[in-house]
Amino acid sequence: MNQSGIYEIFNQVDGKRYIGQTANFIRRWRSHKAALKTGNHHCEPLQRAWVKYGATAFKFNILLICASTREQLVLYEQCCLDAFNPEYNLLRVAGSALGYKHTEATRERMSVSHTGVPRSEE
Repeated sequence: MNQSGIYEIFNQVDGKRYIGQTANFIRRWRSHKAALKTGNHHCEPLQRAWVKYGATAFKFNILLICASTREQLVLYEQCCLDAFNPEYNLLRVAGSALGYKHTEATRERMSVSHTGVPRSEE
């Protein structure tokens, strides 16, 4: 479905979910599956559940079809985050990473990846 809106990745075993927004449902589900299959998904709780329960435990559901303007997607995603309180979402504010804290291991990896990279004078 080449439409935009709000979706969920639903764990049919334990009832937990991840909610997100997209401008293209098909492309986004493929992107999630590719990252989950290779163990590189940005959402660690979802990745762990995928490994534990397997791909067949998860279903991609369209919650809402809406215009693909950034404002509408953020508004409706926030409504769904508030209504469903999805267990896999680490960020609770749609469109913002404000308040998210990286783990110590992640901070160390980021530090190592920037070692030797010259900083700008700004």
